[in-house]
Amino acid sequence: MQVCEIMRHDPVVCFPDDTAEVAARTMREHGTGILPVVRRNSGGQVIGVVTDRDLCLRVVGEGRDPLAVQVAECMTSAPVCCGPRDDIQYALLLMREHQVRRLPVVDSDYRIGGVVCLSNLVNSYLAAETLVETLRATCYPVHRELTVSR
Repeated sequence: MQVCEIMRHDPVVCFPDDTAEVAARTMREHGTGILPVVRRNSGGQVIGVVTDRDLCLRVVGEGRDPLAVQVAECMTSAPVCCGPRDDIQYALLLMREHQVRRLPVVDSDYRIGGVVCLSNLVNSYLAAETLVETLRATCYPVHRELTVSR
């Protein structure tokens, strides 16, 4: 099965010069937790993504004014993406490896065509074990050695 068969087509997007408040309001109005960030007048070329978590941690959590912070200041640049013709197993692999639950779906010029989310995969007739494995990988932090300086 290909990503294009299960992705959400024509997702709502935002621009890097939009404010964090505009991005949050757009997410609320459209019931989404991710907005691909596209360059203006580029035909939808993706340059980043902003998530509800980005807004919470990088704006609100830092005591910054959502009316003054631009999306470019809190977005994730160069996001992990997949293509519409990629196999959904590949999308799952990307999600697991990069610990993300949502992937922008882009063409060869990085123009946005959709978004595939873990929730899209739930209804895709994948084996339950595959979904659980991916959910585990995206929910738990990667264990890294911590260095304590004294």
